[in-house]
Amino acid sequence: INAVIDPAAGSESGRIGKVHLVTLQTFRNTHAKGVTEWRTDWRRERRFSGGGIAMDHGSHTFYLAFEWLRSYPTAITARMATMGPYDTEDDFTCTLKFPTGVASAHLSWNAGVRKVLYTVHGERGAVRVEDDAIEVATQEPGAKGPSEVKWKFEREEISSDWMDSSHVTWFNSLFDDFKGAVARGEFVGHEARESFLCVQLIETAYASARDGSRELPLPGLAALEGDDVSDRLARQARAGGTRPALRASESSGSIDAGPGRKS
Repeated sequence: INAVIDPAAGSESGRIGKVHLVTLQTFRNTHAKGVTEWRTDWRRERRFSGGGIAMDHGSHTFYLAFEWLRSYPTAITARMATMGPYDTEDDFTCTLKFPTGVASAHLSWNAGVRKVLYTVHGERGAVRVEDDAIEVATQEPGAKGPSEVKWKFEREEISSDWMDSSHVTWFNSLFDDFKGAVARGEFVGHEARESFLCVQLIETAYASARDGSRELPLPGLAALEGDDVSDRLARQARAGGTRPALRASESSGSIDAGPGRKS
Protein backbone atom coordinates (compact mmCIF):
# COMPACT_ATOMS: atom_id res chain seq x y z
CA ILE A 1 0.00 0.00 0.00
CA ASN A 2 2.77 2.41 0.89
CA ALA A 3 4.28 2.03 -2.57
CA VAL A 4 0.98 3.28 -4.00
CA ILE A 5 0.08 6.11 -1.62
CA ASP A 6 3.69 7.30 -1.15
CA PRO A 7 3.35 8.34 2.53
CA ALA A 8 6.86 9.79 2.67
CA ALA A 9 5.63 12.53 0.35
CA GLY A 10 2.51 13.18 2.42
CA SER A 11 0.35 11.08 0.04
CA GLU A 12 -0.28 13.99 -2.35
CA SER A 13 2.07 12.62 -5.01
CA GLY A 14 0.90 9.02 -4.74
CA ARG A 15 -1.08 7.29 -7.44
CA ILE A 16 -4.38 7.60 -5.58
CA GLY A 17 -3.82 11.15 -4.31
CA LYS A 18 -4.03 12.36 -0.74
CA VAL A 19 -5.61 9.74 1.52
CA HIS A 20 -8.72 10.80 3.45
CA LEU A 21 -10.56 7.54 4.28
CA VAL A 22 -9.32 4.20 5.62
CA THR A 23 -11.31 1.09 6.53
CA LEU A 24 -9.79 -1.86 8.39
CA GLN A 25 -11.47 -5.20 9.04
CA THR A 26 -9.94 -8.14 10.87
CA PHE A 27 -11.91 -11.36 11.03
CA ARG A 28 -11.09 -14.44 13.10
CA ASN A 29 -13.24 -17.48 13.73
CA THR A 30 -12.03 -17.66 17.35
CA HIS A 31 -9.59 -16.06 19.77
CA ALA A 32 -6.01 -17.26 19.91
CA LYS A 33 -5.64 -20.02 22.49
CA GLY A 34 -2.98 -20.25 25.16
CA VAL A 35 -1.11 -23.34 26.34
CA THR A 36 -3.11 -26.18 27.85
CA GLU A 37 -1.05 -26.06 31.05
CA TRP A 38 -2.45 -22.65 32.11
CA ARG A 39 -5.80 -21.03 31.32
CA THR A 40 -6.11 -21.76 27.61
CA ASP A 41 -8.72 -19.03 27.19
CA TRP A 42 -6.92 -16.33 29.20
CA ARG A 43 -7.60 -13.78 26.44
CA ARG A 44 -11.29 -14.03 27.35
CA GLU A 45 -10.69 -13.24 31.05
CA ARG A 46 -10.45 -9.51 31.66
CA ARG A 47 -8.44 -9.86 34.87
CA PHE A 48 -5.59 -11.40 32.84
CA SER A 49 -5.96 -9.86 29.37
CA GLY A 50 -7.28 -6.41 30.20
CA GLY A 51 -9.80 -6.71 27.35
CA GLY A 52 -10.89 -8.76 24.38
CA ILE A 53 -10.33 -8.39 20.65
CA ALA A 54 -9.78 -4.62 20.88
CA MET A 55 -6.93 -5.19 23.32
CA ASP A 56 -5.54 -8.11 21.28
CA HIS A 57 -5.84 -6.75 17.72
CA GLY A 58 -6.51 -3.04 18.15
CA SER A 59 -2.90 -1.86 18.05
CA HIS A 60 -2.23 -3.64 14.75
CA THR A 61 -5.25 -1.83 13.31
CA PHE A 62 -4.52 1.61 14.71
CA TYR A 63 -0.87 1.96 13.73
CA LEU A 64 -1.82 1.20 10.13
CA ALA A 65 -4.37 4.02 10.27
CA PHE A 66 -1.67 6.34 11.66
CA GLU A 67 0.63 5.42 8.77
CA TRP A 68 -1.89 5.75 5.97
CA LEU A 69 -3.62 8.92 7.17
CA ARG A 70 -0.27 10.48 8.11
CA SER A 71 -1.56 11.87 11.41
CA TYR A 72 -2.85 10.84 14.82
CA PRO A 73 -6.55 10.70 15.76
CA THR A 74 -8.30 13.37 17.78
CA ALA A 75 -11.55 11.57 18.71
CA ILE A 76 -13.10 8.08 18.77
CA THR A 77 -16.52 6.51 19.04
CA ALA A 78 -16.78 2.76 19.66
CA ARG A 79 -19.20 -0.12 20.13
CA MET A 80 -18.49 -3.63 21.37
CA ALA A 81 -20.38 -6.83 22.10
CA THR A 82 -19.82 -10.21 23.70
CA MET A 83 -21.53 -13.23 22.18
CA GLY A 84 -19.78 -15.95 24.19
CA PRO A 85 -19.79 -16.80 27.93
CA TYR A 86 -16.89 -14.44 28.70
CA ASP A 87 -16.33 -11.01 30.21
CA THR A 88 -14.32 -9.59 27.29
CA GLU A 89 -15.64 -8.35 23.95
CA ASP A 90 -15.43 -10.53 20.84
CA ASP A 91 -16.83 -7.96 18.41
CA PHE A 92 -15.57 -4.38 18.16
CA THR A 93 -16.26 -1.46 15.83
CA CYS A 94 -15.03 2.11 15.98
CA THR A 95 -14.70 5.33 14.01
CA LEU A 96 -11.67 7.57 14.41
CA LYS A 97 -11.43 11.24 13.51
CA PHE A 98 -8.07 12.42 12.18
CA PRO A 99 -6.90 15.89 11.14
CA THR A 100 -6.50 14.39 7.67
CA GLY A 101 -9.58 12.18 7.40
CA VAL A 102 -11.56 9.32 8.92
CA ALA A 103 -10.81 5.68 9.72
CA SER A 104 -13.30 2.96 10.61
CA ALA A 105 -12.47 -0.49 11.97
CA HIS A 106 -14.30 -3.74 12.63
CA LEU A 107 -12.67 -6.58 14.57
CA SER A 108 -14.39 -9.88 15.28
CA TRP A 109 -13.64 -13.27 16.81
CA ASN A 110 -17.04 -14.51 15.57
CA ALA A 111 -16.31 -14.64 11.84
CA GLY A 112 -16.67 -17.71 9.65
CA VAL A 113 -13.15 -17.34 8.25
CA ARG A 114 -9.73 -15.90 9.10
CA LYS A 115 -9.35 -12.80 6.92
CA VAL A 116 -8.10 -9.22 6.76
CA LEU A 117 -9.67 -6.61 4.50
CA TYR A 118 -8.29 -3.07 4.21
CA THR A 119 -9.26 -0.19 1.92
CA VAL A 120 -7.42 3.11 1.51
CA HIS A 121 -9.19 5.91 -0.37
CA GLY A 122 -7.61 8.97 -1.95
CA GLU A 123 -8.58 11.82 -4.24
CA ARG A 124 -7.84 9.88 -7.44
CA GLY A 125 -8.43 6.26 -6.51
CA ALA A 126 -8.31 3.56 -3.88
CA VAL A 127 -6.41 0.49 -2.75
CA ARG A 128 -8.08 -2.70 -1.52
CA VAL A 129 -6.15 -5.42 0.29
CA GLU A 130 -7.83 -8.76 0.99
CA ASP A 131 -5.34 -11.17 2.55
CA ASP A 132 -2.60 -11.43 -0.11
CA ALA A 133 -4.70 -9.94 -2.92
CA ILE A 134 -4.19 -6.26 -3.79
CA GLU A 135 -6.34 -4.15 -6.10
CA VAL A 136 -5.44 -0.60 -7.09
CA ALA A 137 -8.19 1.50 -8.70
CA THR A 138 -7.20 4.82 -10.27
CA GLN A 139 -9.11 7.45 -12.19
CA GLU A 140 -8.07 8.27 -15.74
CA PRO A 141 -9.44 11.07 -17.92
CA GLY A 142 -11.57 9.89 -20.79
CA ALA A 143 -11.73 11.11 -24.39
CA LYS A 144 -13.83 14.11 -23.34
CA GLY A 145 -11.30 15.25 -20.72
CA PRO A 146 -11.79 15.55 -16.95
CA SER A 147 -15.59 15.49 -17.27
CA GLU A 148 -15.41 11.85 -18.41
CA VAL A 149 -13.71 9.62 -15.86
CA LYS A 150 -12.53 6.11 -16.61
CA TRP A 151 -11.31 3.62 -14.05
CA LYS A 152 -8.19 1.53 -14.29
CA PHE A 153 -7.96 -1.59 -12.12
CA GLU A 154 -4.69 -3.37 -11.38
CA ARG A 155 -4.59 -6.61 -9.38
CA GLU A 156 -1.78 -8.74 -8.03
CA GLU A 157 -0.94 -11.26 -5.31
CA ILE A 158 1.87 -10.64 -2.80
CA SER A 159 2.76 -13.38 -0.32
CA SER A 160 2.84 -12.08 3.27
CA ASP A 161 2.53 -15.23 5.43
CA TRP A 162 -0.46 -13.56 7.07
CA MET A 163 -2.01 -16.94 7.91
CA ASP A 164 0.96 -17.76 10.16
CA SER A 165 -0.18 -16.41 13.53
CA SER A 166 3.30 -16.89 15.02
CA HIS A 167 4.61 -14.06 12.76
CA VAL A 168 8.14 -15.44 13.04
CA THR A 169 9.17 -13.92 9.70
CA TRP A 170 8.60 -10.41 11.10
CA PHE A 171 10.94 -10.64 14.06
CA ASN A 172 14.35 -10.09 12.46
CA SER A 173 13.58 -6.54 11.31
CA LEU A 174 11.89 -5.83 14.65
CA PHE A 175 14.98 -6.93 16.56
CA ASP A 176 17.22 -4.92 14.22
CA ASP A 177 15.15 -1.79 14.89
CA PHE A 178 15.31 -2.44 18.64
CA LYS A 179 19.09 -2.89 18.59
CA GLY A 180 19.44 0.30 16.55
CA ALA A 181 17.33 2.25 19.05
CA VAL A 182 19.46 0.98 21.93
CA ALA A 183 22.65 1.94 20.09
CA ARG A 184 21.30 5.45 19.42
CA GLY A 185 19.97 5.91 22.97
CA GLU A 186 16.40 6.32 21.74
CA PHE A 187 14.70 4.94 24.84
CA VAL A 188 11.44 6.74 23.97
CA GLY A 189 11.42 6.46 20.20
CA HIS A 190 8.77 6.60 17.53
CA GLU A 191 7.53 3.05 18.18
CA ALA A 192 7.21 3.67 21.93
CA ARG A 193 5.17 6.83 21.34
CA GLU A 194 2.82 5.09 18.92
CA SER A 195 2.47 2.18 21.36
CA PHE A 196 1.34 4.68 23.97
CA LEU A 197 -1.18 6.15 21.51
CA CYS A 198 -2.57 2.69 20.71
CA VAL A 199 -3.16 1.93 24.40
CA GLN A 200 -4.75 5.34 24.84
CA LEU A 201 -7.05 4.63 21.90
CA ILE A 202 -8.10 1.22 23.23
CA GLU A 203 -8.83 2.52 26.73
CA THR A 204 -10.80 5.48 25.33
CA ALA A 205 -12.71 3.11 23.03
CA TYR A 206 -13.76 1.07 26.05
CA ALA A 207 -14.92 4.25 27.78
CA SER A 208 -16.90 5.27 24.68
CA ALA A 209 -18.61 1.87 24.46
CA ARG A 210 -19.56 2.00 28.15
CA ASP A 211 -21.07 5.45 27.59
CA GLY A 212 -23.42 4.47 24.76
CA SER A 213 -20.82 4.94 21.99
CA ARG A 214 -20.39 8.63 22.80
CA GLU A 215 -17.61 10.33 20.84
CA LEU A 216 -14.69 11.01 23.16
CA PRO A 217 -11.64 13.23 22.58
CA LEU A 218 -8.11 11.83 22.45
CA PRO A 219 -5.38 13.91 24.14
CA GLY A 220 -2.69 12.17 22.08
CA LEU A 221 0.97 12.63 22.95
CA ALA A 222 0.13 15.79 24.86
CA ALA A 223 -0.95 13.46 27.67
CA LEU A 224 2.73 12.65 28.23
CA GLU A 225 3.77 16.25 28.80
CA GLY A 226 4.80 16.89 32.36
CA ASP A 227 5.82 13.34 33.26
CA ASP A 228 9.33 12.49 34.38
CA VAL A 229 10.46 11.02 31.07
CA SER A 230 9.19 13.93 28.97
CA ASP A 231 10.70 16.47 31.35
CA ARG A 232 14.06 14.69 31.20
CA LEU A 233 13.96 14.59 27.39
CA ALA A 234 13.17 18.30 27.26
CA ARG A 235 16.07 19.12 29.58
CA GLN A 236 18.45 17.01 27.50
CA ALA A 237 17.25 18.70 24.31
CA ARG A 238 17.77 22.17 25.77
CA ALA A 239 21.24 21.25 27.05
CA GLY A 240 22.28 19.76 23.71
CA GLY A 241 20.60 22.36 21.52
CA THR A 242 18.33 19.74 19.89
CA ARG A 243 14.57 19.33 19.67
CA PRO A 244 12.81 17.22 22.32
CA ALA A 245 11.60 13.75 21.32
CA LEU A 246 7.94 14.74 21.74
CA ARG A 247 7.66 17.08 18.78
CA ALA A 248 4.99 19.76 18.71
CA SER A 249 3.71 18.38 15.40
CA GLU A 250 3.14 14.98 16.98
CA SER A 251 1.36 16.42 20.02
CA SER A 252 -1.04 18.28 17.72
CA GLY A 253 -1.90 15.20 15.67
CA SER A 254 0.36 15.30 12.60
CA ILE A 255 3.27 12.98 11.88
CA ASP A 256 6.69 14.23 10.97
CA ALA A 257 7.91 11.69 8.42
CA GLY A 258 11.54 11.56 9.44
CA PRO A 259 14.18 9.44 7.77
CA GLY A 260 13.84 6.63 10.28
CA ARG A 261 10.12 6.09 9.79
CA LYS A 262 9.06 2.68 8.52
CA SER A 263 5.77 1.13 7.53
